[in-house]
Amino acid sequence: MKTCTKCGQEKTLQEFYKDSCKVEGVRNDCKVCVLQKAKEYREKYPHKNLQYRNDNAKKISHYRKQRYAKQKLESNEYSKKYAKENPHKIAATAAKRRAAKKQRTPCWLTEDDHWVLEQAYELASLRTKVLGFAWHVDHIIPLQGKKVSGLHTPSNIQVIPAVLNLQKYNCYEVSQ
Repeated sequence: MKTCTKCGQEKTLQEFYKDSCKVEGVRNDCKVCVLQKAKEYREKYPHKNLQYRNDNAKKISHYRKQRYAKQKLESNEYSKKYAKENPHKIAATAAKRRAAKKQRTPCWLTEDDHWVLEQAYELASLRTKVLGFAWHVDHIIPLQGKKVSGLHTPSNIQVIPAVLNLQKYNCYEVSQ
């Protein structure tokens, strides 16, 4: 049994929505109160409802595209400003990356293996020029992963669009 913080009634745990962050594993307000609050919100802000979004889809889409472009521009400007103001931090990050790559490059690689690695970077550069969007050389198993770290070898790299590589962050998903 648990007491709802909104209505003050004592109810069973099944009458509360789940929330893994809470001690009991459920929200503090019951389902009835949550639904009532949602209904009040919809009445208070009718322009945020589904009908409004359907009627104004083009207007909303245009606004979102403009906002995305503005945020991207601001982010790029901030990154340039940060790099200009903190060259020592940028250099340290680059040095750390180079050291990690060097440390993860095994001594048993042959000249052919090194050539394949160079070709991967050349291919990424060529695809970027030809197709008009960025391509990266991705380490399938990250060089600096939290749980597992891979090697800088031909069998651990792939040339993929930058968008996909950036979505991975520094993670490796094990498929079962």
